[in-house]
Amino acid sequence: MTESTRWLLDYAIEHLLISLVVASILFVALRLRAIAPEKRAGLLLAAFALAVVGPIVPTPTDAWPDSIRAAASMSATTGLSADTPPHQTPALAPAGAHRAAWTIAPELAALLIALWLGGAVWRLARLTAAHRAARRIVAVSQRAPAIERAHRDAIPAGVEVRLSPAFGPAAIGLVRPAIVLPASMLAALPAPSLRAVLLHEASHIRRGDLAVLLLQRTAEALFWWNPVLRRMGAALDMAREIACDVGASRAYGCGIDYADALLDSIERLPPAPRPDRAQRLCAAASLSTLEQRIDAIVSQPPASIRIAAAPALVAGALATAWLAAGMAAPRMELMRETAPSHPTAAASGAETALSQSAQEALAAAQDEYSRAVQLAQDRYTNTLQSIESAHTRGLEAIERDWQSGHYEQRIADVNRRYDQATSKAESDYLAVTKAAESRYLATQASLGYP
Repeated sequence: MTESTRWLLDYAIEHLLISLVVASILFVALRLRAIAPEKRAGLLLAAFALAVVGPIVPTPTDAWPDSIRAAASMSATTGLSADTPPHQTPALAPAGAHRAAWTIAPELAALLIALWLGGAVWRLARLTAAHRAARRIVAVSQRAPAIERAHRDAIPAGVEVRLSPAFGPAAIGLVRPAIVLPASMLAALPAPSLRAVLLHEASHIRRGDLAVLLLQRTAEALFWWNPVLRRMGAALDMAREIACDVGASRAYGCGIDYADALLDSIERLPPAPRPDRAQRLCAAASLSTLEQRIDAIVSQPPASIRIAAAPALVAGALATAWLAAGMAAPRMELMRETAPSHPTAAASGAETALSQSAQEALAAAQDEYSRAVQLAQDRYTNTLQSIESAHTRGLEAIERDWQSGHYEQRIADVNRRYDQATSKAESDYLAVTKAAESRYLATQASLGYP
């Protein structure tokens, strides 16, 4: 348990440092118009992946000869005093010994890891709910073979076009991807605008964005505490949409005409009752990025001013930043109680017993906290499953009885009750975990631990 806790803390520190460094480099590099939109999306994806898997990838410095690593570790040992015992001075630096070390109390380390894992479980539960919502959307939609035949040149082979009562347009589905369009928009959409929409969503499928999106959302859920990774994810979402727009505009024939068709399709979008949580796992554009997308389509710089080596230079800078961040990231060490160098006769057995009793009480409080958090997580997950099932049954009942009228209002009522139930479940979960944390901290303070 001690080694796994230390490893997770080492990973978190290095992950955060790599995120900060690569995000700073990209902020400067992506302002250059010499990089094409498709390359921008690729660089953002590479930086996002580097921040997630970079801490566990062996660095070239780990393969340095022992003499070089020992010399590099001297900077970490210059703080040793002249009277440091010889056995405490490392004679040979192992891999990673050139990094500085931070110490942390074991109780605080365990609390941080518990909070990290608790938040990750909560976010992953919401991601699972989004997956179920996406499957439900596909289940209640209807296939449109006439559109598939009319626009076969714009749609990848094997991809279905499906009509949904109120969701879309979006690319959805990992194993069997499909393009979902709202039925009400389709009725009023002219053929050129429909072709532009299909080309955009088909570009997501051809690029493999749905699989990348699932991995991205999973990483964002696991590292919910890293705001830099969330900002990188938002930038990647926008870059992905722009890259698809640029590719679709080329297939459309003219960027200006594609932008006009895109604006026409957006004007004909039906008013959605609320943002569906399924959009987190669908390649669906956000209206908040419309201005940047249109600007990228109509103001693409000519290929003559683009520098072919620019993406490679940025990729090299990212690799260098990852290496430097890995070397600079400090290691985490757990505090250990050490016996005094020269014990005196004044040390009584009563004090030792008291210290051991306090440690046992703290360990019991920590176990109680872990059990409370685990129980709250299980209860929260089960509650979400029950809410999802009730929500699905309500929507299916409306779909079966859609001729009764007030279709959109009935859907809005079901969705409102769903939102209220999920919000209450989240509030209850947070309240229980907060109370358990408060009890643990109070016990820690009463025992005199920092």
